[in-house]
Amino acid sequence: MKTFLLSSIIIPLIILSLVIQAHNNLQNDALPESITKMIDTLSHNNKTVKMVYDDQKGQVFWLSFLGNLHTANQNGSTYRRINQGQQLWKDVTFIEDFCLNASKDSIYFTDLMDLQSGHSAIKITDAEGTVVKVVASLENEIPYHISFSPEQQMLFYLSKVRRNGIYTYRLRFVNLNNSEKGTLYSSSTRITQLDFDKANRAINIQNQSNEQFAFSANL
Repeated sequence: MKTFLLSSIIIPLIILSLVIQAHNNLQNDALPESITKMIDTLSHNNKTVKMVYDDQKGQVFWLSFLGNLHTANQNGSTYRRINQGQQLWKDVTFIEDFCLNASKDSIYFTDLMDLQSGHSAIKITDAEGTVVKVVASLENEIPYHISFSPEQQMLFYLSKVRRNGIYTYRLRFVNLNNSEKGTLYSSSTRITQLDFDKANRAINIQNQSNEQFAFSANL
């Protein structure tokens, strides 16, 4: 009973902290103004954290300030919230970032805490939100940015680890072919941006001191 009460207090506090961070880390694809206005209307002007446009299918995906995934086509019809359905999504606590695997109509996303394992996780769902699966369980680290390399079938993500009151920030990867995980870079300075450069097959990061680093996606 004490464990349940403690979790019911701690988890909302952590989520509130992440929501405040997300407010200051807006990530957008270069979208036409008509689409951004449509998203504002459908979101009832709630803060949008990230927007991604699938130009092959004319579909827009976005993440709201409160960690909800939404989608609609470019004229605003077929709108739906993806992460709904009490039973299917019951173990997902908070989504801080997502990325698309457009060729397979799937979405990878970060979960603050998977309630089945008690660990943070990277998960996958389809564009309809009708399936939720754990791709990688992340013990002792919290993921906050994620990117996908379709050619290499690799997920790259930023995470933070706290030990003895000190945070370490890392660029990590998950190989979807064999579930291998590893670290490409770590720093005591918070990494604020993560981008996949498809043309050069490179992962670019930037920290809060505006230092930039690039890593090959060919692992």
